[in-house]
Amino acid sequence: MPAVKCLRAVFVVGLLITGLAFISTVSPAYAQDVSPRKADKIRELIKLSNADKMIEAMMPMVTEQLQMSIKANLPNAPQKHIDVMVEAMKEEMRSSTDIFFELMIPQYSSLLSEETIDDTITFYKTPSGQKLAEANPHFTTIGSKVGQQWGLMIAPKAAKRAMKKARELGYEF
Repeated sequence: MPAVKCLRAVFVVGLLITGLAFISTVSPAYAQDVSPRKADKIRELIKLSNADKMIEAMMPMVTEQLQMSIKANLPNAPQKHIDVMVEAMKEEMRSSTDIFFELMIPQYSSLLSEETIDDTITFYKTPSGQKLAEANPHFTTIGSKVGQQWGLMIAPKAAKRAMKKARELGYEF
């Protein structure tokens, strides 16, 4: 029974953190009303761009982060238990992608005019647009790897600059 309570706690904490991080990025657009017509166009654009496959392409990164988080919170948990917990969380995320896309509608609406959405839909229906849609999930995966590589390359210089600024502000290390 303690393992179940621990699992529940890890799951709830993970969802809360994810939810709070997400809400903090989308809250400004909630105030905006999106017409049903524009919302339908945004749903079509999301579908044509293969956004669902982009989420799936991010799953390995999400899996790694979930595993690290669970290991940090449950250091004595066997790997097979961690794998079960991570898989349960991934299943929940996969089953709720529609909710994610619905939450994205106000974001698209606030950034794109209906004309831009129409033009982009038209593009995604062309052979070139379809090729881009097929490539989008790969760009997501590649972008993550390149981002990690870039981070490792610039981290020492960025840390040095931050330390210099900290000293200028009166902090000593």
